[in-house]
Amino acid sequence: MKRIIFIIGGIFFLILGLIGLILPVIPQVPFLMLSLLLFARGSRLVHEKLVQSRLFAKKIRPVIEKSPLLSRLLEDK
Repeated sequence: MKRIIFIIGGIFFLILGLIGLILPVIPQVPFLMLSLLLFARGSRLVHEKLVQSRLFAKKIRPVIEKSPLLSRLLEDK
């Protein structure tokens, strides 16, 4: 049950991040990072796909590398 909630939350914030690609008013990176954290707990496969995707990797990887807390949270599970 918990896993399903994490996946639904990850999808929700991923959609908000995708909207941020189109609309410059909405910040993209915070929503993507939140969806990564939720997918790290819910679905490792989707998490790995997001980290390795050409579309998001340029924005996600520098944030993960700069923040020791994020890198530890994402690698913990």
